[in-house]
Amino acid sequence: MKFLSVSQLRSFVKRNLTEGRLEDVQNKFPQLDVDQLARQDPSGPKLKYLSWMAKQLSNNDKAKMEDLVPSVQYFHKNLSRFPSKDINVYKTLKDLENAVKSVSEKKSSKEKRQEDKAGSETIYEDKEVALVYVGTKESCQLYGKGTKWCITMRDASYFEQYTGANVVFYFLLKKQPLGDPLDKVAFAVKRDKENKILENELELYDAEDNQIDDRLAFAEFPDLEFFIGEIVVDASHKPKGLLAKIKDGESSTEEEQQALELYKNDDQITKMIADSTKNESTLLSLAKHKNEEIRMWVAGNSNTPPSVLKILVKDDDFSVRQAIAYSSDNPEILAMLVNDSDNFIRYNLATNNNASPETLAILATDNDPGVRRRVAQNSSVSQETLKTLIS
Repeated sequence: MKFLSVSQLRSFVKRNLTEGRLEDVQNKFPQLDVDQLARQDPSGPKLKYLSWMAKQLSNNDKAKMEDLVPSVQYFHKNLSRFPSKDINVYKTLKDLENAVKSVSEKKSSKEKRQEDKAGSETIYEDKEVALVYVGTKESCQLYGKGTKWCITMRDASYFEQYTGANVVFYFLLKKQPLGDPLDKVAFAVKRDKENKILENELELYDAEDNQIDDRLAFAEFPDLEFFIGEIVVDASHKPKGLLAKIKDGESSTEEEQQALELYKNDDQITKMIADSTKNESTLLSLAKHKNEEIRMWVAGNSNTPPSVLKILVKDDDFSVRQAIAYSSDNPEILAMLVNDSDNFIRYNLATNNNASPETLAILATDNDPGVRRRVAQNSSVSQETLKTLIS
């Protein structure tokens, strides 16, 4: 009888726990892309936050991925600074956002920051208000000081997540503030790939980060329609940010190298680049990254060419190989995993409908009954292999 070592046993338990947790969330929230959401879980294969994240997207129609992902990432990265280490204590995404902002402010109050106006532009000004375009994180922090806007946080990736989705921001600032939440109003403008303003995608937020409706805004700012008109005209001419260009496949190799250098200390943004880029040289560079989670995102990127996948298919980290087994549509690459020592990898491979009939035939003889069961459920399995499984 062959016994597992302690390390092997721990690995086996961890991976089977991961599979069970993923399937449980998939069953509870069939309307969500749980696999994609799982890849955003900052705890990696542990999937500690997956259920909570899925619940927020399912139960709260105001929850956005651009807010959800960096909130959970910040919580995970700064866990020791939060009064509660259990994310389930926060019943809504808004509760978590408020906690994140509170923790961040405590830290930033102890730091001396150099205020920087670079990247901002005043597009309208009179004696009472100024309307400012904020195009960089630094200018966002400067003009958003004292607010609860998550995009003003220096050590979290909210601003990058939004600008990566081609959102641009404008702040309407009263020159004689009265200590009212409407002293500062943020306009978030969502644009399509051609920089056209999407219909009904201009949102207003007060300094407390509460979304405000037009009636309240018009009562406070009688010229609001004029301000919105100025914003709509200006926003359509503002260039895409670097991350938005990468996401839309419009960036050059030089721009992507610039982004990698700019965000080399920010693994979350590097993951975003790894997931979005179509550039082969960028993918090759990230396939050699020291962070296994970044290599995992490269492995799961549908644009990653076979030449890069052939490197990653031999990766020491099982989560990297798992991403290939689950998401690759290349039968040749998938066949390279057929004898993988990790049964969880073979589970995912047997589930992938892009696996060739030849690969599935080999898996049909696997010692693990779970693998054989998944082969039988695969739509690409041949009748001959099915007969083998039945006999």
